[in-house]
Amino acid sequence: MPSPQNFVIIGASLAGSKAAETLRSEGFDWRIILLGEEPVRP
Repeated sequence: MPSPQNFVIIGASLAGSKAAETLRSEGFDWRIILLGEEPVRP
């Protein structure tokens, strides 16, 4: 079994949220951390 991996995305704008969405659609099952200073959720 492979060790758990995290993926950190800096910037929670449309590009950051699309990057997370693409990771999931491509089968990435580990933790995705989306960091940003935007006043609203992506």
